[in-house]
Amino acid sequence: MAIYSLSMRSVGRTTHAPGTAGAHMRYIARERAASEIMANHIPEDANDARAYVDAHEAGLRKNARIMDKIMIALPRELSDTERGQLVQDYMNDLTQCGRVPWYAALHQTESDAHNPHAHVVVIDKDIETGKRVLALSDNRRDRIKKGLDPSAAEWVRERWEHHANAALERAGYDARIDRRSLEKQGIEREPQIHIGPNAQHIDTFVRKPESKIVPDPTAKNPERVIDYPMIDAGRTRRERVAEIIDFNLAKQARSEHFETRVMAQFEQEQRSVERV
Repeated sequence: MAIYSLSMRSVGRTTHAPGTAGAHMRYIARERAASEIMANHIPEDANDARAYVDAHEAGLRKNARIMDKIMIALPRELSDTERGQLVQDYMNDLTQCGRVPWYAALHQTESDAHNPHAHVVVIDKDIETGKRVLALSDNRRDRIKKGLDPSAAEWVRERWEHHANAALERAGYDARIDRRSLEKQGIEREPQIHIGPNAQHIDTFVRKPESKIVPDPTAKNPERVIDYPMIDAGRTRRERVAEIIDFNLAKQARSEHFETRVMAQFEQEQRSVERV
């Protein structure tokens, strides 16, 4: 059953550790997960893509937005080839025929076969002028002044709904996706969300967790408990997993950034010694 699931987040210089954006590129393009890579003005190779994004970050002002990242559930009804074409069509539309760099990693094989999805990265910088085109970070008033849809998020979501439904229709399927909430559609059932291959138990992941303090089944001490109210803090499990991934990427980026600086300092000292 085709479902609508699209989340959009940004990576900024003030909100994330140095190198987090580049680490994200390598994460989504890792060989064991990405079945197909497509890119516009960004190298397809994971390491080259990371180097590209790192260089882009280094040239930005201190409070700049580095990139926008979008995760989209791909219709299970479509074939791998049809999904790839769908993402290509969507990104051509979203970026005005490739005016800004973008990168997409499709995860749809092996462990992701039952949960096909795409990780998309957009760097809002015109390849010719260097100016912003999509203005995804602009407020409603500024977007209207530029002749853009008032809500960037709603525009991104609407365009995916349009292209996904067009692809389903071309493939001969009656199924359609709808970006509206179930309540606005007048449907009374628990919403579904798109989650990873190890998260197939919908009840566990969809509902807001009814947090309780429970005994820790792995502890030898029977008095040891797990404080789920503190862990979940009212979030869904999907939101918490996303936070953990971002935290680990930022941690990895900080570590690698530190190692890079140490190595650069070491090499500089070595050159100084050699000159003496």
